[in-house]
Amino acid sequence: MNKTNENKNLVNSQSGNPNMPSYPDQTHTAGRPGAPDSVRGFTNSGTWQNLSPIDLGNGLVAVGIGNVTRADDLSNGNYRIAAYTKDGATAPDADHIITNISWGNVAPQLVSGSLQPGAGTLSSHYDYGSYSQMWHVTDNTTLIFPGAITTQSGKKLNLRATFFARNQPAGDDITLWNERNAINYGVNGSASAYNNIGAGVYYSIDSGDGNYLWINAENDLDDGQYTVFDSGAGDAKILSVGGGIHYEGNRVGGWAQAANVLGDTYGINRTHKSGLTGINSAPDGVFVYATYAPGFGKWLYNDASGQAWGVIDSDWGVPVQMSLQPKFEGSEVHYHYNTSAIDLHFPNNIDDLSISI
Repeated sequence: MNKTNENKNLVNSQSGNPNMPSYPDQTHTAGRPGAPDSVRGFTNSGTWQNLSPIDLGNGLVAVGIGNVTRADDLSNGNYRIAAYTKDGATAPDADHIITNISWGNVAPQLVSGSLQPGAGTLSSHYDYGSYSQMWHVTDNTTLIFPGAITTQSGKKLNLRATFFARNQPAGDDITLWNERNAINYGVNGSASAYNNIGAGVYYSIDSGDGNYLWINAENDLDDGQYTVFDSGAGDAKILSVGGGIHYEGNRVGGWAQAANVLGDTYGINRTHKSGLTGINSAPDGVFVYATYAPGFGKWLYNDASGQAWGVIDSDWGVPVQMSLQPKFEGSEVHYHYNTSAIDLHFPNNIDDLSISI
């Protein structure tokens, strides 16, 4: 059996996965007593669910495989994504598969808006952890992060990002910092009155050409916060869901929400000041999404009845393991690989190449 059919069969073998996560009727899972009634309708703390295969667009079908019980499962192979192209579609080449996005000790470049060093109004309320870059911007500011993107072929590309704030108190801005070399950004709310403030971003490749495969393990969704994907901008889709989360929608322009008490009185590795502790709380507050498009947009909101006073998003902190089947160009075979997942299988059928992530 050639590699394309192997991947296709692997993806299709997951068709029995649910389209939506299952939620317990009881208030807690056996062995996890004490979960409050307010987690009804949300996945149990400590659980991980892979959803059924879904078309990411342009003929690329993907599904999450494996299990996540801690942070490094997302990159050590215990969890991965399988994908194949259908209907004669061309698989993305190695230059268009993003394997990592990392913001190192490099200052972002201003394209439009305002960029100032240091923390904004969020500074007195949040534990930023360890970082080497911190800036604050105004609503609708566009930045370039030089060399932040690494593709499967090893190319370094510049990430273009436009940041937005919504419904925050007058005078608030958006703070950016690079804890764990991830792109962290947040807006301040009110410590005395929870509200529906939001932080948004649109990511794309600076001077990009065509569609790119974007995969991210979003983490630290807690305290009633919810993420909404922009169906008109990249149309990202959720593949797998961790603990304390409710996923709603038809998987197109849908949203994922954390239980109000997740990170407060419920969940793994929670603290009073920051709720969940980012990826270190995995699988709680974590979900994996993907899109195959030039770029994509999303919003993170507080729920008015939740426990959060600000909105903090942490993107691209953990790369999900991936490998690429070689792409044929003329009579030559070009192999692209990374050291964590080498796949040099020569397919019998070159009409419909596939990727295994």
